[in-house]
Amino acid sequence: MRWWPRSIALIGSTSASIPIAWSVLGLLDFVGAVGTGFLASQAVAVVHTDPPTSAFTQWPMVLFPGYMVPFSIILHITTIRVLLATRRRARG
Repeated sequence: MRWWPRSIALIGSTSASIPIAWSVLGLLDFVGAVGTGFLASQAVAVVHTDPPTSAFTQWPMVLFPGYMVPFSIILHITTIRVLLATRRRARG
C-alpha cells in the first residue's frame, strides 16, 4: 500500500509528462489497430479473422472506423498540443 500515496500525488501534480505519454501511447495504439485492420482487410488478407472485417463496412459498425477513430486521434493530438503549450508558458 505504499505506492498509493505516490499515485495520488502524481494525479494531482502539475506535470504534463504523464498525460503526454498517455496520449502518445494512445496514438501508437491507433497505429497498431489501423495496421492490423489493413492486414486483416479482404484486399490484403494476410491475417484472417472471424467474423471478417467487412462487418465494419455496415451500419452501425462503420461509426468506429469512420467517426470514432478520427475523433479520438484529433483528441489525442489536441491534448498533446495544449499540454505542450501550457508547459512552454509555465517555463516562461
